[in-house]
Amino acid sequence: MPILLRGGRPAGDSLARADRPFQEAKADLLARFEREYLGDLMQRSSGNVSQASRVSGIERKHLYRLLRKAGLLPPAAGRAEPEGDEADAEAEAEASDDREE
Repeated sequence: MPILLRGGRPAGDSLARADRPFQEAKADLLARFEREYLGDLMQRSSGNVSQASRVSGIERKHLYRLLRKAGLLPPAAGRAEPEGDEADAEAEAEASDDREE
């Protein structure tokens, strides 16, 4: 039995095209959503991360990580740069956060 799709084929600039592996398309779509959502969130919060955290329901520490990942904050914004073992532990924690999302 054929699968019926509502709305026909996705638009040409859609990230949901099937011309590449599913995981790659999904990762790109999620990254785009995060950048757009976080950019709008920060604009509505006038750049105030604490306010953005309250509005979005995202813990402030995690919001800083997401903002850095999306390229909306410089790497050291909101904290001192970790050194040595602390940097390794933080990199591992961020990789773990990415796997959980």
